[in-house]
Amino acid sequence: MCRTLRFRYFAGCFAAITTCVAALPGLAADEPARSRGIYHADPAHLWNRLYEALLVRQGPDGNTYGRDRLEPLLWPESKHLLHGPAYEAATAALQEFLNVRGEKLIDDPLKRAVLQRDLWLVFNWLHGSHSDFAEPALDATAVQTAKEKLSRAAAAVIRRLALTQDAIEKLPDSYAAAVASGRFARRFDAQKPNQPYLPPDLFAADGPWVCVGRMDGITAPEHLREDRDHRFNNSVFLVFLRLPAGRAAAREYLKHMPSFPKGTEVALVRRALLIDTTGRIVASPLTESVQLRVDYLPSEFRFSRPQLFVGGGGGLRPVGDGETDFKTGFASHRWDEFENRPYGLAFPGPARQSIKQLCAGCHNPERFPDLQSGRPIDQGGRPRPDLLIEMSVAEVSRAVVKWKERQADWTALRKLLTE
Repeated sequence: MCRTLRFRYFAGCFAAITTCVAALPGLAADEPARSRGIYHADPAHLWNRLYEALLVRQGPDGNTYGRDRLEPLLWPESKHLLHGPAYEAATAALQEFLNVRGEKLIDDPLKRAVLQRDLWLVFNWLHGSHSDFAEPALDATAVQTAKEKLSRAAAAVIRRLALTQDAIEKLPDSYAAAVASGRFARRFDAQKPNQPYLPPDLFAADGPWVCVGRMDGITAPEHLREDRDHRFNNSVFLVFLRLPAGRAAAREYLKHMPSFPKGTEVALVRRALLIDTTGRIVASPLTESVQLRVDYLPSEFRFSRPQLFVGGGGGLRPVGDGETDFKTGFASHRWDEFENRPYGLAFPGPARQSIKQLCAGCHNPERFPDLQSGRPIDQGGRPRPDLLIEMSVAEVSRAVVKWKERQADWTALRKLLTE
């Protein structure tokens, strides 16, 4: 069995981050409450109003959603932001930010970085294809006009929020802060399999965890690829492997790729990409999410903006066992769950899925006993060459930045950043 076979677990189950982690906030009504702001204590602060206009949505049930979500609640067929009151509110907030030099209202580098990443995700969605709207359909010319206007304004704000490369690299290491907080167990406990834990030695260069990469490009290629349906891919995916016998055993495993021994741990850490003051992409130490698996038992975390900004546990919060959410990004459907509910589905109803079970649809011991998701073969039906190797975090990050620089959405944004 070739190494690439096992890589589908790394690049799939855990790197299904864009599905599994994108779907992280599963609350009946959004948190924090509307009365509290994300970026400033005053809910009416410009930064809060801009964030709300672009990322927060009201459902048919009257509740608001998306206030502290990893990704925007947007799909390829969403009309939201492209017409009507939502478009007008987004346009007005962006223009006000530019008119009053809104970037000067908050100096905190961490808040500037997070707001920039949020706007960048919205820009990616705007750059994607928008068609096949539910009735009544939108006029194609009007949609294109709205996309261009919002994209230009968003790019201008993204440029205004940019930090220097040095400032980006000096942003707080949120994973290390979460470990140092002492709020979470430091190792997996078989007697408490549902207990959230964060290994303190995950990033240790000489520790038991080995960072895994690919010789032919980026880690988790299926979940980073840019296509018409998946736009939320501005992240570095770091995949780590830990065998019970330690680092040497993990290295030996990568050479031969036998079945995982019992007790094998796999982790996926998602870190944000940012744009510096020179208009270049920089890998940041800002951890967006963490997923760990021990014999298929999940422990998952995602970053929470309010907790991150006050230094609460590094801003990472554990995902609850019963937590559910909408499905966006990788492997999602195209229709907007707030605007179109086919088959008479109630809102939010069955659309909200168990977060911890999203990966299990493809990656489970019954379907793939060795945690794989399929056997990659070449055009001649032969197993593909071995691809997995040990790589440093810096090497994996550089590969992702290089890949992102070739994507169409970045080319479009880069052009606007220079205007």
